[in-house]
Amino acid sequence: MEGVTKSTLLVMLCLALCASSSTSEASHNEISCMQVVQAMSACSDFLSGIGPDIPPLTCCFAANLLTGQTAGSPVERRIVCECFKNLHLSAEGFHRVLRIRQICAVPGLPIADDPNQDCSGMMH
Repeated sequence: MEGVTKSTLLVMLCLALCASSSTSEASHNEISCMQVVQAMSACSDFLSGIGPDIPPLTCCFAANLLTGQTAGSPVERRIVCECFKNLHLSAEGFHRVLRIRQICAVPGLPIADDPNQDCSGMMH
């Protein structure tokens, strides 16, 4: 089971690197997709469906920190939203991202309600 976790995290990191390198709008001062993945690494088992059906406290803490870090920047909120979309999570994985927002009581976590939603709505 540990190999699955490491493999999943590696895939997430690779996808995030690809997504962040293709985001030409991001300046050096804005958050990158790689930073989002690193910040949310405590959630990787939960997002992969490994372990309990609720996110661990460390995941909730990370989600709260990420939300606070991006609260003042609409551009960063859009970057976080697009990063989650670019991870190409399974339907269950995407549902789990939404559950982080609900279970961890982080309504401001900048994620789309639907994987097809345009993240430019996070700019407001």
